[in-house]
Amino acid sequence: MNSILVQILHSKKFKLIILIFHLTKLCGNINPLSKITICSKSAICSQNKEKKELKINYKDNVVVTLADNTTIKSNVLEILLESSSLSTIKPDLNSAADSSQIKKVAFNGSVAVQQQNRKLFADSANIYPQQKQCKLSGNVKIQQTKKLDTDIPLTTRANVATLDLNTNELVLLGNQNTPVSTVINIDNHPLVKKLSTRK
Repeated sequence: MNSILVQILHSKKFKLIILIFHLTKLCGNINPLSKITICSKSAICSQNKEKKELKINYKDNVVVTLADNTTIKSNVLEILLESSSLSTIKPDLNSAADSSQIKKVAFNGSVAVQQQNRKLFADSANIYPQQKQCKLSGNVKIQQTKKLDTDIPLTTRANVATLDLNTNELVLLGNQNTPVSTVINIDNHPLVKKLSTRK
């Protein structure tokens, strides 16, 4: 049996429960958020005392590396913190903040995430830690390549993707120009081998 290629095209709302890409429970015993390193060409930190917010903007060639070696790249990263409990602005922009203080994490421009054999691309990614929600917008592409025998290579494309980090439910939305599409390549998967040997 050569290659089996399954392509599913949807023009309307499509729900998919997916566990291949979860931003906070990605890898075994390592908590990916236990260490976060952020690098960029420039960073600006400002505090709005009226709104009780602290905003950190990283610009140009932003690279975020998590403890499990997951990398997130973008043109711009904006982190919005509640500053009511922060007495002063800390000079170490890489210092860990309590996630309950983080209102929003926004990656904009050529967002690319890589975690082992999984990749994710989008024009923007907004993470709301308090609500445990993540929204990807524009040219969303989720890709898994074969690393283990049980991995199924797949590529999913959509215009918008919303991930509920509480339930692991991923809602993919398309539009007239970019319908939701999934391509699954199950060539050489153990299930296909079993089926082909029966013939």
